Amino acid sequence: MTDGTPKQNNSEQASVAGKKSQETVVPEKPKPQANRTFFSDITETTNANDPVVAQQIFDEARGQQAEHERRSPGSRKNLFFLIGTGVLLLIGVAIILWGISVKSSLVDILPGKNPESLVYAEEHKGIDITGIADFDIIRATSVFKTEVHDKDTIENIFFVQKNNGGQTQIQSNDLWELTSSSIPKSLQRTLNPFFMYGWYSGDSSTRAPFLLLVTDDFNNAFDGMIEWQQDITFDLAGLMGIQNTGQFHNVDFARDISSNYEIYHADGSEGDQIIYSFIRENILIITTDTVAIDEVSARLANRALVR
Repeated sequence: MTDGTPKQNNSEQASVAGKKSQETVVPEKPKPQANRTFFSDITETTNANDPVVAQQIFDEARGQQAEHERRSPGSRKNLFFLIGTGVLLLIGVAIILWGISVKSSLVDILPGKNPESLVYAEEHKGIDITGIADFDIIRATSVFKTEVHDKDTIENIFFVQKNNGGQTQIQSNDLWELTSSSIPKSLQRTLNPFFMYGWYSGDSSTRAPFLLLVTDDFNNAFDGMIEWQQDITFDLAGLMGIQNTGQFHNVDFARDISSNYEIYHADGSEGDQIIYSFIRENILIITTDTVAIDEVSARLANRALVR
């Protein structure tokens, strides 16, 4: 029984099969895939109706966006980094220029023309303060704090002003104006115009500044120093190489004995000190370390005042 469809005989089937075997099969080229983007992924996922995968893509996109914003020049972290770098660069340039200005203000000393000093000094260095702002002058003295010198040497630092083609050393009254000091008038009136500002080098870790003043009235000078205690830590911090005066806030002077000398000292919270002592009735020293008191006292004992 047949279904009405004509059947091919065996010879015809063999003929058709032979023809098909002779045909060249050309493989289909793969269709190029479009670049996947965030929007194509969203479209594909939405069409597939797969909320889990969609959420993953959203999360990944948010992460990529956050990373892009973090790396972008306008991000907050990068902005702070750029600002900080710029500030540090400006500070570095300012320090270099300041160092150059300090060195350019140093005074050349001719051989045999060393300035006068109250005690013997191995070295002398002058600073021309003509036309320089007070604050800059005090900052300039901090240069001497980091200098390296031979052990047990004193460097005499003096300030000069140029006038009429020459130069003169400033006197003590000029020093109080230079440092904007509120020195009591009762003390100021007792002081000799001549003073000495220097730095003593002890061992490799000791570099102590000192201010040596001469008075002709011990009693008034002593009372004047007691009165000055409330302001001296701020007035002379610059000369003493102390940067942070806030460490002496609400700090009182204490009385003590060092090397048979009566000393008065204020101890800052950061380890700095300001010390003063009448090592003679007419000689007042202000310093940051008792080693300077010992050395200056020894030099005073070994020879008369050098003028």
